[in-house]
Amino acid sequence: MFKKSKKKIEYITLEEMKRELKSGIIVLENRYFNIEKISLELGLDEKERELEIEEILEDRIEDYNPVEYIEKEIVLEKNEEFEEIVIILLKRDIIEEILQEGKEKKIRISGIVPAFFLRSLEIDKNKAELFIDVDEEKVIKIEFRDGKIKNIDDIEIEREKILESEVEEILQDLLEIDLTEFEKVSFYEKDREIGEIFQEIDNIDVEIDNWKENEIEYNYNYDFLPLEYLESLKMKSSIKKKVIVFFIIFILQILMGGVFQYFYNLNIEKIDDLEKNIRIYQDEIENLREKIVEIEEKEKIREEELKKIEFKNIKLGSLIKSLDEFKPKGLTILNIELNENNRLKIIGNSIDESKILKFQEKIIESSKFKNLNHDYIKREEEDYSFQLEVEVCL
Repeated sequence: MFKKSKKKIEYITLEEMKRELKSGIIVLENRYFNIEKISLELGLDEKERELEIEEILEDRIEDYNPVEYIEKEIVLEKNEEFEEIVIILLKRDIIEEILQEGKEKKIRISGIVPAFFLRSLEIDKNKAELFIDVDEEKVIKIEFRDGKIKNIDDIEIEREKILESEVEEILQDLLEIDLTEFEKVSFYEKDREIGEIFQEIDNIDVEIDNWKENEIEYNYNYDFLPLEYLESLKMKSSIKKKVIVFFIIFILQILMGGVFQYFYNLNIEKIDDLEKNIRIYQDEIENLREKIVEIEEKEKIREEELKKIEFKNIKLGSLIKSLDEFKPKGLTILNIELNENNRLKIIGNSIDESKILKFQEKIIESSKFKNLNHDYIKREEEDYSFQLEVEVCL
């Protein structure tokens, strides 16, 4: 399901970044994430599937706006009619706050992954395993079979409540675990106290592991850093390497100058050859300077384009929300497009032509729109279809 990278890097906690000023991939506790399991009908096209997921998330998460989250999707199960997936969400505000603090402290943040995802990179593929990750007020249970994630559940329960309970109560009432389905139960070192409670159970392999002592491969599919930030890191790394090459060439130029002086004193006939070599190095240095300037200019242009894309996404999300508030019951918006001229094309249908006219009136009255252009209203077999364009006020 996931393609792993051979790249290895140090994993650190958020506290280590703040306290010890360490760089690396930040392992974030489960309280920062929303976990939503969703069942979808098979046969939906990509756009219908996306809209269905967004509607479900809007019902479950208060004031949900997709542009405010980084999301990861895992397919848990598929059959002939339905598929069950889980969506893991992390707010962009949290990511931006971490990146800003890292920038202020001159710390390189190479990734952000949930603590409960690390285990999926270390599991024994030959065993049915249950991994339990315990935070102060929430527990994540992940079921692994054949090396793949088969189920994820999050339970709102205080850590202290678990520590104060007997084994049978924890299994049956608090965490609702049937151990007959698993060959192994695993915990991380931070949950040792709870893991030791499970070690009292007969006929079950309980492992308490310290991920900080392991070499864990990097997997982008579990990384919640925005793609544009990761690309920026790669670009900066490339520029840094070129600067190092430039510095080495510069040192070589100085050394060649010393060599030139030495051979000049020994043999005047070799001066012409050395001068040619110096000119070659100077040409290479100049070419490298030009390439570095070109890369920096491309990076600036790319950052500006990313900012425009992000602004457009945020603006479109706000406009969609406004239009959703304007439309009367019985009117459906089928498609919305925002072009480069800041004109919004709206396509939809309604059971009643008056509802379309009422919808247009609401748009005209709004301060967010102007210059409405009524393209058409068509009478279909059972309803009315319409298309209109309106200019967005920036």
